[in-house]
Amino acid sequence: MSGSQVGLLENFVGQSDAESPLFGRYMARIEVPRFTEDQSCEFLKLGFREGVLSLKVI
Repeated sequence: MSGSQVGLLENFVGQSDAESPLFGRYMARIEVPRFTEDQSCEFLKLGFREGVLSLKVI
């Protein structure tokens, strides 16, 4: 699961809600730095190639 808003995962999991079915479960946070514009384009090109779609970058 990922999200751009701080706390999205905590709200979904209910980390601080004792009534939540996932309350008390182990959770690890992995922070990934933002992609540069070049990294974003390369990521999309590779993903579309794997999905057998072509992408023309202008």
